[in-house]
Amino acid sequence: MSSQESVPTQPPAVPARVSDEALVARARQGDFAAFEALVERYDDKVYRLAFRFVRNESEAREIVQETLLSVWRKLDGFKGDSQFSSWLYRVTANAALMRLRSQRRHPEVSTEDLEPGVPGHAVVRVLRAGRVRWRQLGATSRRGAAVRGNSQQL
Repeated sequence: MSSQESVPTQPPAVPARVSDEALVARARQGDFAAFEALVERYDDKVYRLAFRFVRNESEAREIVQETLLSVWRKLDGFKGDSQFSSWLYRVTANAALMRLRSQRRHPEVSTEDLEPGVPGHAVVRVLRAGRVRWRQLGATSRRGAAVRGNSQQL
């Protein structure tokens, strides 16, 4: 290699004993290596907290991703009144609660819940607030009457 060729330099590695406050300060200034150090430090704890809420590995992993992305975007909003870990856990808990609320409002429907014999599985039974409702997805209801995009209680 000639002396004129430059080797790309990487940011200095983050020592393991650096405080959260110092890493947050560096991450706020755009040091992604500092943010990665925070992620490595708290990834397992954030996952375990998310898992306690949703009891599902893949859902917990998605919550971790949402949390870390949110923390990176809102790092400037961290006031430092509390420890970084407390703030991170609160962001994680909020993300998990939002996920659970969303699942209650928009429950996943298995193929077993689809009405048999309806062309294109046009009507799906959805449980909302303890009542069964029928929602049209593009055809007529099982009674043969067209349902025009609004829910009809049985």
